[in-house]
Amino acid sequence: MDLSGNGGRIFFWMAMLRWWLVRSMVYAKSVNMVELCCGEDTGLEI
Repeated sequence: MDLSGNGGRIFFWMAMLRWWLVRSMVYAKSVNMVELCCGEDTGLEI
């Protein structure tokens, strides 16, 4: 059994998942900021 290779693969996928999660959270936050600034979804007339 090659535990080092398997562990490295699991660590790689965990890092990829965490990076994707952070990226999606940052993207959603930036979209919310744009909507607040532009007033598209807030009902404000700017």
